[in-house]
Amino acid sequence: MIDKNELVPTSKEDIEFIQKLKLQTIENVKEIVPELLEWLQDGNWPQAHLIADYIRPHMNYCENEIIDILNTDDSMWKYWVMKGIILKSSIAPTRNIIDILKRIYETPTLDEKESEVDIVAYDIMTKFRDSADL
Repeated sequence: MIDKNELVPTSKEDIEFIQKLKLQTIENVKEIVPELLEWLQDGNWPQAHLIADYIRPHMNYCENEIIDILNTDDSMWKYWVMKGIILKSSIAPTRNIIDILKRIYETPTLDEKESEVDIVAYDIMTKFRDSADL
């Protein structure tokens, strides 16, 4: 049994967690993905890029958790998830993720515009526009 306390950072100074997290399959940590994604609320935290790197190849497996974030009012969290996971991914996002990104690009809220979330949405859509899935 996995001790999730060893796989989720305990503070902004904790970077040791990543060594144990990297040893786990995404299926083994699926239940703690929302907790891991909370660490992307600020892309300047040392854990943010470590967690983004871990989740990025499994972005579509974590579709529901990512969509939950994209549907929040927290534009900076959206920004960091979009920039750190979706935009840097080598695999195209699912149609469900793309549909939300399209909404963000076409009809952004004032906060999304101010946080430049609409620009990142456009960059993602441009990057993956030739994908067979889109």
